Amino acid sequence: MILTPAGAFSWLPQLGWFSFKLATTLSPLLLATASWAQTIPATEAGPPGELPSTQAQDLVLLPGDRPNESFTGEDPAAPLTLSQAQIDPNSFFFSFGLTLPPPTALQGAARPVTVPAISNQAVGISGGIRVGVANLGGNGQAISLGVEGGKKTLGFDLDFRQFLEDGSGYAVNVANRRGVEPEFDRGDREVNLPGGSDPFVHRLGGGVEYFRPLSPDVDVALGLSYQRISVRDSFFTRQIQPIDELGNPLTVSNTGQDDLLTLNLAGVWDRRDDPQLPTTGYRLLFGLDQAFPIGNSSIFFNRLSANYTHLVPLNLFGFAPGPRTLVLNLQGGTLIGDAPPYESFSLGGSSSVRGYREGALGTGRSFVQATAEYRFPAFAFNVFDEDIDVGGSLFVDYASDLGSASGVIGNPAEARNKPGNGLGYGVGIRALTPFGPVRFEFGLNGDGGSRFSVNVGDRF
Repeated sequence: MILTPAGAFSWLPQLGWFSFKLATTLSPLLLATASWAQTIPATEAGPPGELPSTQAQDLVLLPGDRPNESFTGEDPAAPLTLSQAQIDPNSFFFSFGLTLPPPTALQGAARPVTVPAISNQAVGISGGIRVGVANLGGNGQAISLGVEGGKKTLGFDLDFRQFLEDGSGYAVNVANRRGVEPEFDRGDREVNLPGGSDPFVHRLGGGVEYFRPLSPDVDVALGLSYQRISVRDSFFTRQIQPIDELGNPLTVSNTGQDDLLTLNLAGVWDRRDDPQLPTTGYRLLFGLDQAFPIGNSSIFFNRLSANYTHLVPLNLFGFAPGPRTLVLNLQGGTLIGDAPPYESFSLGGSSSVRGYREGALGTGRSFVQATAEYRFPAFAFNVFDEDIDVGGSLFVDYASDLGSASGVIGNPAEARNKPGNGLGYGVGIRALTPFGPVRFEFGLNGDGGSRFSVNVGDRF
């Protein structure tokens, strides 16, 4: 927390947001004519002079988010009363990254995060930010806009949420994204469009979902989404490209433009000790996506995916006080029916097998992926009155498309000579900042290559 003459600017890790309200006093620290301040009342009634607040359960705690001791001031083993955490009406917030916390059944830029291997992701250097208003009008509603940009990606996601008293709620979104995706990039062989340009996947659509907790540890979301997907030769062009320079189809329809209607189910079973910085426990993410045939493409498939993480306290070594943890992760998925390349599983990269570039390992109808990572404390330092804990990690990753690359329409992996399976290993540095974990990782792969990556946010 950074104290200013106007108040305090706070990072709320359990919510994944920076939240603030506009004050009218000059803040020398921020060198502006106004400063941002956040007020979280300590009691349900709030301090004198504050406007009425709405319970965070009705407002901002998305499924899978649970307050812990650092947020509520209570023993984490005792029953949690979410009314202890309150947010002022019309509070602005922002967060780094675009994807909503699990579970969400929405597609597009706020896609489900059951398995990061789903091809709908950016390649190259990119970043995003989400801004919005929580407790809109004091009615337990939130509206936010996520914007994503990079050398090869550009997009937005507009999201509206209504939170109900029982922890459930509904949401709608509209999303547009344009960029080069890993299924049509990377590999030992470069394959472009007939004119020599990179294939840019354009996605335009939206959806609606209903989410609710089934128990204190289990949350689910059910949604219906529509996307119109096409491949083009740049960010802004009307020219649709149905095939690559080798004649391989890029979409299901021979027109180069597909209509995709899906019923999406996503869930999370979370038994970790801390949702933000876990050191023990486990979490299971699971998803089911059913596509229904519409339009010229008539896409019909069923996609199953699961992602299991287990954290085990293990005191092997460390260089400072703090938790030492072994993280074990297993992921897998399969497509039954049509397998559009832009909805298949792309392997390799910082969220898959480190040491490879995004999507360089393979694109398959099915996949399996495993990781073992040991995390240990290294040192700590203080900046702007914030304690920053720095730790290290040793990791081993493996993934395989299970020989399913030929089952993907157009077989983009074979066209680009992607190996289909591979091993990666390396070392990393984790800085636990007020913005969340920042990871610096260097990986070597089984083919003799290497890759350095910087990421904000945890991998698991």
